[in-house]
Amino acid sequence: MTNGDSETVVIYVDLVKAKQVVHAGASVARCVKNCFIEKNKDGYCFDKKGCEPNIADRNAKLAIRQCSRQVNWKKEIGDLCTCSSQAGVQ
Repeated sequence: MTNGDSETVVIYVDLVKAKQVVHAGASVARCVKNCFIEKNKDGYCFDKKGCEPNIADRNAKLAIRQCSRQVNWKKEIGDLCTCSSQAGVQ
C-alpha cells in the first residue's frame, strides 16, 4: 500500500465515522422532536399562558419561571439520554 493509498483509506474511514455521527445526530433530533410534540399534545406552555416566545424583557423572567416550573427536568433529561442512546450515541 502506498502512502497515497493509506491517506485515501484514512479519509474514507473519517468520512464513514462522520456519516455515523450525522446519522446519530439526526436520530436524536427526530426522537427529541417526536417526544416534544407528544408531551405537548394538549398545548404548549406559551400557548396556555397566552404569550409567545418573543416576550418583552420585562415579562420574560416571569414567563420563563412559570413555564419551567411545569417541567420535570430530571425526567426530560432522562428521555433525552434514552433518545441519544437509541440513536447510537455513547
